[in-house]
Amino acid sequence: TILIFAGYRYHLLFQRLQLHLTQGLPNEAQTLLVDAKEIFAQPLFWLEAALCLIHLPPFCTFEIGAPQMDNWVMYRVEAIFCVINTFRIYLLGRVFKAWSLRKFKRLHQVASATSTHVGYGFVIKRAFVGTNAAYSCAALWASMLFITAYWYRIAETQGCTLASATHEGCQRPEAKQWSLYGEPILQNSGSSSVNALWLVFVASTTVGYGDMYPVTHIGRVVTVIASLSGVSIASFMTAACSNAIGWSEGQERALLMLRRRRAQIDITSKAQVLIAAYYRRRKFGDAYSSKFRQARREFRQLKEVCHEDLDNGLLNTSQLLNTLLALSRSIESEITSLGAANDKPVMVKGDTEQEVATQQG
Repeated sequence: TILIFAGYRYHLLFQRLQLHLTQGLPNEAQTLLVDAKEIFAQPLFWLEAALCLIHLPPFCTFEIGAPQMDNWVMYRVEAIFCVINTFRIYLLGRVFKAWSLRKFKRLHQVASATSTHVGYGFVIKRAFVGTNAAYSCAALWASMLFITAYWYRIAETQGCTLASATHEGCQRPEAKQWSLYGEPILQNSGSSSVNALWLVFVASTTVGYGDMYPVTHIGRVVTVIASLSGVSIASFMTAACSNAIGWSEGQERALLMLRRRRAQIDITSKAQVLIAAYYRRRKFGDAYSSKFRQARREFRQLKEVCHEDLDNGLLNTSQLLNTLLALSRSIESEITSLGAANDKPVMVKGDTEQEVATQQG
């Protein structure tokens, strides 16, 4: 909690420094002073503090039981606090953010110049866009599987089967023998780590074989979380695969050049076939008309490929030359305007002293 407090303090301090550098503050001495009331006024700080301060005191244990569906389930408080402690995995988000941005130099200056907030949104987009998207999706999916499997294992474990169970509710018939819709079922079928991992894996892929199923309300909630998380990660994976198998700009240029070169090689032989088909049609009549039309169509297609790529290349070169010409004229006009404003001749590279004297005259 102390480290979280220090993190919020440094975050507010950094915001004040940015505000002072961009807009200026009336009292520079108060820039480095961060009042604790400003930190305590943030609800997110109290949420994180509560999540990190909740602990089970040593040697403290008790049991909680409640009816769920047709059964009576008992949980140990140690298991409940273990589930609560798994939520602290969000603290790894700060570590991942710092690790993801470790190679960027002058990050805050670039963010200020571009008016862009480089936060968690920027890091998440960078992780799930590009070549690393598949690895990010796989890591996120594996983390989700292990966490939800751990939750499901605790939710589906009957605490009354433990040797240390002392709760009076364990003497009920619905606690000793579980049933579902009137049919007796086996207790602790999801207490095995392998079975729990298998069920959340099947649920996350939305397959649902039916060989295993939750028998408690909490287990059903965990299964729903695994299903929704699996669908979301699958959509990220689909987008990552689409980006990975798409052509890059360089690959598209290479593909066009290869197509053009192939068409230039094939057009010679295709022209020979076209000429031969033309003379055969003139000599033998309509018997070779279909072959002549087919050869002419293929020849035109190759011709379009050759000229299309060449025309596009010339068009791009022409546009580049026009852009450079317009830029040079703009620079020349700016230099002329500066010289006129200062009433002094501006000597451009290439001008001689005689030309400068003529300008002064």
